[in-house]
Amino acid sequence: MSALPLPEGVGPLESASADQFAGVAAKAKIAAARSLTELEGDFVFFTHGLLFTRGGMDCDVVQEFINGRPRETLVSVLDLDDPLFNGMDGRVSGAWDRRLLLVEKEVWPDLLRAVGSTGILDRQEGTFYKVGTQEVPVPDVLRLHHATHVDGTPYVKVQVFVLAGNKCTVSMFWEAARPGAILPRVLRSQPTPEAVAYADALLSDANPTGGR
Repeated sequence: MSALPLPEGVGPLESASADQFAGVAAKAKIAAARSLTELEGDFVFFTHGLLFTRGGMDCDVVQEFINGRPRETLVSVLDLDDPLFNGMDGRVSGAWDRRLLLVEKEVWPDLLRAVGSTGILDRQEGTFYKVGTQEVPVPDVLRLHHATHVDGTPYVKVQVFVLAGNKCTVSMFWEAARPGAILPRVLRSQPTPEAVAYADALLSDANPTGGR
């Protein structure tokens, strides 16, 4: 298993409020936001919930990334009233279907490289997951919550960290033909030959390296 400082990805990353943001402009934007759409220009929305709830990661690579930055880095968590995903909730927090993380756009490429280079190796269970990303649309539940009338369902794009494992692939599925009432849902499918071969090499006696 990877060895990182915080469980379930929630540690000191707290629900968003104005005094938790480094920049005055960012504080004002988040505090005043009545929709996710108006934040899309400055932030990337993402979730790494699957790393914990399906991959079994017991510590937080996002927090490790923040701790390693030479300057204060904005990553915030929005725990919303309505779900964005279907089936992401985990065994501990039970909140990942409603949880959205935000990072400033200029920081996203570095965060993507850091988290996207992660693997979750469990020798006892004989499993390995390589982390990747998948972009999915989710309803702008913040706008829907505040608006008295909205024509259609507004959507924003979210980067989901997904898993390519030797026992299964864990990704998101969204029925584009029926967008009105459908949330992206977690999909478990067969592993790819590449993931199986890579895991076999890691798990072999010839390669005793563990963790990430």
